[in-house]
Amino acid sequence: MSEQNNIKLLPVEFENKNGKFRQVFMNDEWYIYSRDFSETTYFEVFKRKVVDCFDFETKTPTGERKETYPNNAENFGMWAWCCLSIEDALKYTTVK
Repeated sequence: MSEQNNIKLLPVEFENKNGKFRQVFMNDEWYIYSRDFSETTYFEVFKRKVVDCFDFETKTPTGERKETYPNNAENFGMWAWCCLSIEDALKYTTVK
């Protein structure tokens, strides 16, 4: 993760058990990542969210902040969406 104004930014590319992710769009309010999973490419579009970081053991704020990726099903449909095309994902970024 890189830092901008003391905020840890999301990585441009990463991989986990849910597939390979690559940032394909960003602006001040939105991100779109392509997600390669089971021989299919999806596009996850989500609002930029910055959260406070906490010490894992003490549960106290560290004073650091970071961008967060939607990480559970409750996020999708609220501030994140999964699309089958980049064109459909981009539609969310123009919603006011």
